[in-house]
Amino acid sequence: MAFASLPNGVGLINLGQSHLHKELNECFNVKCLRFGTSKKRLTRDRPSSSIVVRAVAPNSDIDFSDPDWKQRYQEEFEKRFSLPHLRDVFDLTPIPTTFFLKNRGSQVVEDASSTEEKKYGYVNDDDRALLRKELLSVNPDQITELYGLNEGNSCLVQSFGYFMSCIFSKERNVIKFSSPTSAGAECIDPNCSWVEQWVHRAGPRQQIYFEPGKVKAGILTCGGLCPGLNDVIRQLHTRSKKSINFAEVPAKFVDFEIVLTLEIYGVKNIVGIPYGYRGFFDKGLHEVPLSRQVVQNINLSGGSLLGVSRGNGEVSDIVDSIQARRIDMLFILGGNGTHAGANAIHEECRKRKLKICVVGVPKTIDNDILLMDKTFGFDTAVEEAQRAINSAYIEAHSAYHGIGLVKLMGRNSGFIAMHATLSSGQIDVCLIPEVPFKLDGPYGLLKHLEHLIENKGSAVVCVAEGAGQDLLEKSNARDLSGNVVFGDIGVHIQQKIKKHFKEINVHADVKYIDPTYMIRAVRANASDAILCTVLGQNAVHGAFAGFSGITVGICNTHYVYLPIPEVISSARSVDPNSRMWHRCMTSTGQPDFL
Repeated sequence: MAFASLPNGVGLINLGQSHLHKELNECFNVKCLRFGTSKKRLTRDRPSSSIVVRAVAPNSDIDFSDPDWKQRYQEEFEKRFSLPHLRDVFDLTPIPTTFFLKNRGSQVVEDASSTEEKKYGYVNDDDRALLRKELLSVNPDQITELYGLNEGNSCLVQSFGYFMSCIFSKERNVIKFSSPTSAGAECIDPNCSWVEQWVHRAGPRQQIYFEPGKVKAGILTCGGLCPGLNDVIRQLHTRSKKSINFAEVPAKFVDFEIVLTLEIYGVKNIVGIPYGYRGFFDKGLHEVPLSRQVVQNINLSGGSLLGVSRGNGEVSDIVDSIQARRIDMLFILGGNGTHAGANAIHEECRKRKLKICVVGVPKTIDNDILLMDKTFGFDTAVEEAQRAINSAYIEAHSAYHGIGLVKLMGRNSGFIAMHATLSSGQIDVCLIPEVPFKLDGPYGLLKHLEHLIENKGSAVVCVAEGAGQDLLEKSNARDLSGNVVFGDIGVHIQQKIKKHFKEINVHADVKYIDPTYMIRAVRANASDAILCTVLGQNAVHGAFAGFSGITVGICNTHYVYLPIPEVISSARSVDPNSRMWHRCMTSTGQPDFL
């Protein structure tokens, strides 16, 4: 069953009154909002008296005539999002964790009491976080009537993943709305029932399934470059600062944020696999030993000293290599294709009954992985894109009838282009893959550029690389990752603009900027650096907890574990009907080019 939802509509009211635990069929302003009692297990931080509300998108696969459809839906969701574990294959007895937050380098605090450690918050296996961050506000008069509150109080209901709170104030009518659309909500059934969806929280567990001293851990990066790789994959240059040849030079210069956490657990045998999956089957490439001692300031530069490459090789050959190397934990950084490969490796390991944990860390500059708030590299890409946009703006405004054209990354999703447009305030037209457009005709892009030149004297256009591919000649060519090789929409639009203005006998000075490789290679900014650090730490926690075939990400502002199949079913994309896209169009003032 496919699942889709808008990030609006979940809330929780915590009123601390036992008489509130009942199903409420009354609606607040329309017949579409309904409260339902939560039947999920409550986490440590969530009060026992709580009512959860959830809105999700329509699903034609559900039989709404079945009175138990909601229960079936939630059971299927729970099944889909359950995490594969080593216990599924092996009869294992966990051991107490060796991860203590009171460790200070080599100075380990002995005999730390369980009471002292508990306050640092080990994550229980039953702890969950809401998949989506939602906001709902209700009429205080109806809250008063339904829940017996004092008159004049209003309730702002906000969800914070596994922790919820209800804030009362003397202001009335915090938000009123007349339809689920205006409230930013979509429903799963005609009556707009509310369904909650919980996923596993990430973090250290009190029990682990590996003896750290016997573990060999491997780390690799796949796909293209992305800001932040060196923050997850911490690396150090050789003292001689010569160029690196993995086939010849002992690896004393590469390390990872993951390595730091592994060593806190007590792992001594940590290796890097050079150039992605290629490192498993290319006989000229050798694994790179990693240790804390060689990690110094490697996050100060972009790129990846472990190297990246596209292409997967045969899964059986890769698992043969993993088995021969006696790797127990494998951490794989990459996007959707890389995660598909990681899941295939996980399944092959289970088939062979190998006690190997495979954990993914989502790496995509396009921010196109399903369910996640964002992926590392995205914030840096948006920030760095400002340089190119500002240059295009200056070029356009300094020339007579100047037109600046900037092509940004985004094969299937236009998040970078949309956010760069919103943050710059200098863009007149933003074009993304999710929104079709025409160049010619009375409502086409070229006619709008005529209007801008006539009224403003200049224009700046931002286009995502995957936009307008229907306007280009189709190609059957594919890259090593299996992706269709796109035509260059930037060059195509540049040529069309020049031709059009020449035909109408109007001068136009077009400047085209493609900063793709400059953006990919830069150092991660502070926001991405923090994200990379926490993702790397939680990847290690997940492996020691015995999970495999999972990825770690941030959902609803909380770090969670998700089964890989749920995040690779399709690419995340911009919703053309979303408020964010509408804000972008408001910022540019552009029409629909159809």
